[in-house]
Amino acid sequence: MSAPIDRIRGFTLVEVLIALAVVAVGLGAAVAVVNQSVYNAFDLQEKTLASWVAENKLAEIRAAAAVPDFDEADGDSELAGRQWRWTAEVKETGVENVTRIEIGVATEEAPEIEVVRLIGFLGVAIPETGGDVVWEGSPQ
Repeated sequence: MSAPIDRIRGFTLVEVLIALAVVAVGLGAAVAVVNQSVYNAFDLQEKTLASWVAENKLAEIRAAAAVPDFDEADGDSELAGRQWRWTAEVKETGVENVTRIEIGVATEEAPEIEVVRLIGFLGVAIPETGGDVVWEGSPQ
């Protein structure tokens, strides 16, 4: 007769279930972090593209080299294969020869939700004089 074999002890069912629960919680947290990272990347891309649309529109207005003849305007632009909806408002600043321009940009899918708002200025705040402009505190 052979000697009795020592019984090999493994994990119990309860231990396996607890280990699976710990792994499931850890994987759930990892999936949530990845999901948030993807959302943040998409949001950053959308804001970047919307700001480029606003900057392009402001550059167009500035390139015209004249104060726009509208108080409010809106339109569509295409950038990066997407349609964007922009609105522009022209406002007085209280400074002679300087106009404030506010441009809001939204996606075509949700035109009521502004993704970005850009504020720019058009004009020159230096008074026109016949000679050199001398600033206070500058050497004469």
